[in-house]
Amino acid sequence: WVDAGVGGSPQRLQRLAVSIAAMRAGEMKVGVIYDPFRDELFTAVRGHGAEINGRPLQASSSSALRDAWVASEPTGDPRLARPSLRALYALSPPTTLGLQVPGCAALGLAWVACGRLDAIFSLGIPTASGSKSLPAEQHASELSARSAGVLLVREAGGIATDCYGGKLLADGPLCVANGVEVHRELLEVLEQSGTLGPDAV
Repeated sequence: WVDAGVGGSPQRLQRLAVSIAAMRAGEMKVGVIYDPFRDELFTAVRGHGAEINGRPLQASSSSALRDAWVASEPTGDPRLARPSLRALYALSPPTTLGLQVPGCAALGLAWVACGRLDAIFSLGIPTASGSKSLPAEQHASELSARSAGVLLVREAGGIATDCYGGKLLADGPLCVANGVEVHRELLEVLEQSGTLGPDAV
């Protein structure tokens, strides 16, 4: 079991969540995210679907990026700040229906799973070493919160890859969507806007 603790922005008190995950042989088996402000418990068990307060979850049915609400998962890496802003600009309406920055990675992923958002992306999580990185404890918390959220999305019928459409690495780029078409279009916009890869600082 991995307790991710409380994640999110302390400046946004209603954008905090508690995440707990269980792994076996390197594979996420159980993911739990609790939103104390809405009293919502998101749960997922690999191969058995996802639920919110005991009710089945299903990702949204939006089939085009122009009809999708898209979120960005914040990153603390200054090398990714400008690429992230370029991505947000490229994804602003009318390319999408609208943009959000939830301030809490776990909740952003949970909201894709339950249909409040249609997609979320992140250009990466800073590593646990180096002067511009997160403290090791916070880095581990971010990774386990992301893992629990990704399991929720997949069990709700969504798709999760890296920003190149490949295998999702623990702290690498993240591209999550409700379905194939929104995911494909989001990948195309990220590539065309030149947001993949860090800027020099």
